[in-house]
Amino acid sequence: PLSPGSPDAAPPTQGVWFGLAAFFVAAVTGTFVLSFNRAFGEDEVEHLYAAYTVGTGGLLYADIWQGHHPLLYWLLAPVMFDDDPVLAYRLARFSMLACLLGMVGIATFVARRLGGWQAAVWAPALLFLETTVANRGIEVRPDVPAALLVTGASALAVLLGPSTANHTAQALVLSLAFLFSKKAAVLTVPFGLLWCWHAWRDRRPGLLLAPLVVWA
Repeated sequence: PLSPGSPDAAPPTQGVWFGLAAFFVAAVTGTFVLSFNRAFGEDEVEHLYAAYTVGTGGLLYADIWQGHHPLLYWLLAPVMFDDDPVLAYRLARFSMLACLLGMVGIATFVARRLGGWQAAVWAPALLFLETTVANRGIEVRPDVPAALLVTGASALAVLLGPSTANHTAQALVLSLAFLFSKKAAVLTVPFGLLWCWHAWRDRRPGLLLAPLVVWA
């Protein structure tokens, strides 16, 4: 695991803490308002319709064409209400918002462990100010929960030392991400290289074989 940041940095003053708190409250509130009020895009409607098809007994890839992996639609299917489609759409959006906030929370935790309070402030600030994260992170799309899971796997890789259990947990989380989006397969490459390095360095083949079995 990596070492935490220097403890010698001076803590922020009360005024600085107040300003930071105001910024994050405004950022979270603004993201919530954007999630609630922004019109749904064509891709979102496609994903919601796929979830509705599953919820009404249809089969993905048979009754409806879909180019994404199925886990998002399976999870959203129970809230695709026939009698209240507006509520169904809202719940789907809020589930994406929860994933976004979870991703920011994990990044903040890792930054705090590695770089102290300064990093813990900059990490969520940069994420909220990055337009792709702020705009796409609230949309109903498989990439959002997949990004949350990949962030979680990255946290395991960075904060915990190499072990068969840790590598297996990373592979399991990445496998779940792959069930949301095939793009997660690309992101497993650096994890695989890291597992190879640890297995070679420590002369422990299980550090590579165990996660590969889970991933496969």
